[in-house]
Formats: sequence, C-alpha cells, structure tokens
Amino acid sequence: MLAVLAALLVPLDGSGALLDGVGAMGDSLTDEYEFSGLSAGRNWLEQLALRRGVNFGSRSATPRPEPRRAGYEFNWARSGATSATLLSDGQHTGLAEQVAAGTVTLAYLGIGSNDFGFSYDSIYDGRLVGAGLDAFVAAIGDNVRTALDAVSARGPVKLVIGNVPDYGAAPTLRLLFPDAAKRKRVTDATVAANAKIRALAVVRGIPIVDLFAFANAIFLEEGRLVVGGVEIDLTGSGSDPRNLFLADGIHPGSVAQGLIANVFLEAIRQAYVSTVAARSDQEILRDAGITPPPGPETFYNVKRFVDLAGSPLVLTQVAVGGGYTTAFTLLNTGAAAAAGRLELFDTAGKPFSVRLEDGTTVQEGSSFSISIPVAGMRVYSAAREGALGVQNGWARIETTGGSVGAVATFALTSGSALRTIAGVLGAQAVPAATIPVENDDARERFTGFAVANPGTENIEIRLRTLAQDGSLVDDLVPDRLKLAAGAQTAVFLHEIVPGRLRFRGSMVLEATSGEKFSVVALVQASGLLTAIPVVPQKSPR
Repeated sequence: MLAVLAALLVPLDGSGALLDGVGAMGDSLTDEYEFSGLSAGRNWLEQLALRRGVNFGSRSATPRPEPRRAGYEFNWARSGATSATLLSDGQHTGLAEQVAAGTVTLAYLGIGSNDFGFSYDSIYDGRLVGAGLDAFVAAIGDNVRTALDAVSARGPVKLVIGNVPDYGAAPTLRLLFPDAAKRKRVTDATVAANAKIRALAVVRGIPIVDLFAFANAIFLEEGRLVVGGVEIDLTGSGSDPRNLFLADGIHPGSVAQGLIANVFLEAIRQAYVSTVAARSDQEILRDAGITPPPGPETFYNVKRFVDLAGSPLVLTQVAVGGGYTTAFTLLNTGAAAAAGRLELFDTAGKPFSVRLEDGTTVQEGSSFSISIPVAGMRVYSAAREGALGVQNGWARIETTGGSVGAVATFALTSGSALRTIAGVLGAQAVPAATIPVENDDARERFTGFAVANPGTENIEIRLRTLAQDGSLVDDLVPDRLKLAAGAQTAVFLHEIVPGRLRFRGSMVLEATSGEKFSVVALVQASGLLTAIPVVPQKSPR
C-alpha cells in the first residue's frame, strides 16, 4: 500500500516524496485515541494511517519513552499538552531528530487548545486580563515559533499547522459559561493567539488547518452537521457515533475527526500538490459504525477550512494625499462569512493612518475591523486629509472564514477631473517574480514595480534583467531593495539601472535567502499608470 501511495505523490525535493514520513506534535486531538482512554473513536491521524496508509512510522502497542505512550513512531502529540509543556517534554526536539535522520519529511503542529482550556475561567471571569492576558497570548506564539524553528532547522521538511478552536463555540461551554460578553473575552484572546500563529505561518508559507473556522461553522454559523445525509448530534456525547463528542463531552468523535483528516489532506493538496484521495462521507460514516443512506458518494466541503498562509492578502501599493485616494474592494466567494482586519503600513513599516469610509461610517486609524457576508462585497475608501503630497504604503488583509479576494484601486484627481487610475490585485507573498519589460524613453513608457516585505525579518531582493533571448544583462542587489520588516518601496527599473531607459526583455526579483515578498508591476505611459501581470515564479536558469 505504501509503495502505491508513494507513486501517487509528487516528489518535492531530494528527500523523497511528501509523505515518506509524517510526524506530528500536539495534544489530545492528535494523540492516538486508542492509547489515551478514548478508544470509542479514532482520531484524524489514526484514520489516515489506517485508511490511507499515511506513514506515521511503525506502530507499537508497547508504551514508548516519555513524552509518548504507545502508538506511531513519528507521533509526538500527548494528551493534556499545552504549548509550554510541548517544549518542556521535548516533543519538538524528538521530532527534529527524526527530521535530521531523514525519516520525517512532513510535520504537523496543532497546539494551544489546552492553554485556553486550563485558563478559560480565569479569562472569562476577568482575573486574567490586561498585560497578563497579553503575555499569555504572546507566550503561545513564542512557543509555537520555538517548535517550528526547532523542527525546520534540522533538515528539509514541509510543515502544516493547526490553529486554536474557540471553546466558546461548543454548546457545552455555552451552558457552563452563559455570559456571552465574558465568553467574548476568551474568544478575542483566541483570535489574538491565532493571529500570532498565522503570522508565523505567513512568513514560512505554511498552510493552516483552520480549526477555529471549522468549529465556528458547525456550531455558530450553520448550527448543524450533516455528513452523507446523516445528522450528527451537536449536543450529544457518548459511544453512539451519531454524537459529535465522545463520552467525555470534550473530544470529537470519529465522524468529526474524519472531517479533520480531510482538512489535513486538503491542506497538503493545495500547498504541496499531494494527490492522496479525500475520505468520502460514506467511508467516514461506515468506519464510525453508521450505515449511510443509499446514494452516490458525497464529500463534506472542507476546502473552506484550509488557510494557505498562512497567506494574508497583500496590496502592495496604496497611495493617498496630494489628490490620490485608494479604494479597497473586498469580495467573499466562500461558503462562510469572513471577518478580519485591514491594516495599513507606510514605506518604513510603521502604522499608516488614513481616513476610511465604507459608505455609512468614517474611521481614522491604520487598523480596521472588516466583515464580508457570504457572496458579499465591501468597498472601503481611504484618503489622507490635509496632505500636500502623495503618501505611499501598502495594506494587509487577514481574515478567518470565507474566501476573500481584494483589489486596491488608487486614483489621482485634479478638481473634478480624473488624471490616472490603476488597480492592484491582492496577492500572497512569493519568493520570486518575473515582470515583462518594454521600456522606451522616446515614447515615455517605463516599467516599475512596488515591493513590500510583509514578514518580520529583514530581506534583500536580487534584481536580474534578461534580454529577449533569455541572456543575463544585469545582476545586482540594489539598496532600494534591501527592506526592513514591514517596509515597502516603489521604483522604476531605470531608476535602479539607468541604462535600461530603452530595454525589452524581463526582470526577475528574488529574495536572496528564500524569504517571501509581495510585488506589483506598474507601467507608466505618457504620464498614465496601469498595472500589468506579475508571474509569481522565475525560470530555473
């Protein structure tokens, strides 16, 4: 079976196929149910090992040394683990050794639920608040960073990360903690922790299994779960597989875990070109002990629970003041409502304050809450009153739920006359990009670009120009393309290489150390601007 599986996978690097060895770090959601007192069900990892032949290492019914019990060789997850005990127990260092040995080529990290579970009442009651709560959230982010860094530093390994579900979405928690305003305190802290996890995923290009959106969709947005025509009881717990929860009322049963397994498969399909088949609703039901109704195979929609960050949308060029305004148009094509933030930064990476209007309200600031209903659209118009000259920057849009696309349209007006207008598509950060160039100073046609560094580390971007036959013309790392964290710059090619006032070919931008940046290309012709496509890759030459 494993040989057949390997043949279906696309090799990603010299270490072999994606699923040669799959490791895991985490808590009871990932620790084998069979050996953690939850044998009435099977979790996502067990289901993939048993039904898709995913190689989590050899299975042993004899307990392994701490921090693990019995189970699969590459699974370091342990029931009850917090982000802190994951580190103190050595989950990350144990898995890192397996990466170094070349036996693990893909690793999953899902941690943080117990951090909130053990502190839920303290946050709910207001005993953990202010600076203490900020430190609590920051510690989760720091611990996740440490685990990711330890594993990725030891060898070539692809990563997947799960975020933290909202305990307050579950019916049982709403009964135990009935005050909605107090539950929101915990929800807000969970959102803040997930934002830190997402920021780490963004910098590293790690896909996210969005457990927060998964729980919210089932409990809050839809209020039901129907899999293959069978309704799952959201409030029930016990050995009946039609109950969402096992007998402890906390851990999801085999059906919900089967859906989480499919979210994981969808994440590695989208991010890493895996072709391992998803489990059909009927297969999940049968394995859980439920006879599905007759009919064709169906698949519960889990694509909405994959976040390719971790990948926020970056709008690389924003212009306000001096007659310029920028309109942000956001559309939600997903099956769930989207909510998040629109954040603006100046060329130095500092908060970029603007006046933002949405047709009904006017706000001042650099960070704004946004929400887009299913199939909905929102337009936010940014301006900078009193600015004598144009002020440039960039914007980042981070959302949970839904599937959001964005366009930033900046326009220059003089009185009532429109002087120029250009639209910039929201895009994810890339490690390299290629831009076509057709410069001709006699026709006043010039190619330029804007680049932004959305990450938390300084980057340097190499610029190469290629002639039409593909031969190398220029190769340099200009000072303009040495960007601090959060910085942005906009420049014409001929401002960096004066000899390219008249040039036809292409230019390639590539981060020197593999970091990611956002880029948009602009052409100025006779004083008018227009955006042109950027190819988000480069030639292998």
